[in-house]
Amino acid sequence: MELSRSFSEETIKDRTFEIGGEVFKWRYPYWEEVTAWFDEDAQMLSDNDSPGLTATQNIELAVRRIETYLDPADDAVNRWQALVRRKENPIPHWQFGDLYVWLLEVSGRRPTVTPTPSDSGPGTTEPTSKDA
Repeated sequence: MELSRSFSEETIKDRTFEIGGEVFKWRYPYWEEVTAWFDEDAQMLSDNDSPGLTATQNIELAVRRIETYLDPADDAVNRWQALVRRKENPIPHWQFGDLYVWLLEVSGRRPTVTPTPSDSGPGTTEPTSKDA
């Protein structure tokens, strides 16, 4: 049996996102950058003395991590920083979190859509079609 898989073929080719009227190209971050985030998050969760992040710290964390994804072409980092500081027609605070989660999911091949909820209850053992 011959088994073959081309992992390079599985990377996303069109890596762009739009937020606040600006289009950015994103890149896959270096693996140690991402694992450092996971380690940082795990440390915060395991630290019983930690009060957790404030709302400001939460958004700052997302903004900083999004910046890591930016492809530096087209002055992306400066455009991103200007967009984040924009007070006229600002980015809604929740979009920073949504964008960060989306980038994390799509770059990590995790589902980016919430599964459809199923009905709760015991279910049924009856056939679902007349042919059964």
